[in-house]
Amino acid sequence: RRTKKGCPFFQWTDSNIDKTRQRVYLKMYKKNKLKYKWTILRKRLMNFTSYPSDESRIVCLTCETILLEGEREQHNSHPLRKGISLEQLLQPSRIFLPHTERTSLAQEFFTKSTLQVIANNIHLFGTKSVICIGTPTLHEHLLSDNARGVSTFLLDLDPKYSQFYNPNLFQRF
Repeated sequence: RRTKKGCPFFQWTDSNIDKTRQRVYLKMYKKNKLKYKWTILRKRLMNFTSYPSDESRIVCLTCETILLEGEREQHNSHPLRKGISLEQLLQPSRIFLPHTERTSLAQEFFTKSTLQVIANNIHLFGTKSVICIGTPTLHEHLLSDNARGVSTFLLDLDPKYSQFYNPNLFQRF
């Protein structure tokens, strides 16, 4: 659960942001800025998916990043997951370990049956667009269910999703 204590951006709606807080926010923004721009991330993913076998696709569980061939030595001391299939890349929340130590990155993980109930209700009510806030598994499920015509957009604090989704499908907030 997210709390005021775990969210440094908490602000009452009727208060102004002073200069000190603006500097703190700017410093935090720069510190948490993505390592790569989206165009570079897209090229990295295309390179990663072009590997001839699943066994050559490796991710670093510590850094939560896909590893290209020249980067693997830098992660030798980190736990790695090997054998990432193209199908698994459609569900990145299932590739990496869930965040348990940082409540600010807490996510909702749903069972397959729960996801199906949610998707069925979305279709039943004729909903055409869904914003998934902190629910990457729902986002992934709705994307895989795209034959039924629902567009989905993921808002999440976790930057790892920027490796897998373009800005039309994901934004970090």
